[in-house]
Amino acid sequence: MAENVFEAVKLSVSTREAAELYGIKVRQNGMACCPFHDDKNPSMKVDQRFHCFGCGEDGDVIDFTAKLFDLSPKEAAEKLAQDFGLIYDSQAPPRRRYVRQKTEAQKFREDRQRCYRVLSDYYYLLKNGRPTILPGHRRKNRTPVLWKQSRRKPM
Repeated sequence: MAENVFEAVKLSVSTREAAELYGIKVRQNGMACCPFHDDKNPSMKVDQRFHCFGCGEDGDVIDFTAKLFDLSPKEAAEKLAQDFGLIYDSQAPPRRRYVRQKTEAQKFREDRQRCYRVLSDYYYLLKNGRPTILPGHRRKNRTPVLWKQSRRKPM
């Protein structure tokens, strides 16, 4: 069973079979009158793929059906699968992602590094930061602890 509708159609149906099913007469040599433009003499070669020497249309069986019925490629593939009775797996099984579990030691190291990073950033801001970030800056909603720390002598 094919994985999706596109693979199922491309592996099972030729453009010639689709053209004959949809009412286009294909000669023994694979030539047919092109349905995409006014054509009195056969100018389209139909085999696994199709190519019109008159208008330049070219493609596979899905492109042919999409152009013939004015459908999107997915709708054309589904129409072909339905018309030819093809069975395909519409939902491919999801691929598993293997995530490596961290040990307790790794978690502890990451937490410790995160704490050091936060503390060093805070220390840098206290020492070299902008005045609006420093705890001694006069602003509303300051905590008493930060107010006391800002009154201490600088380091």
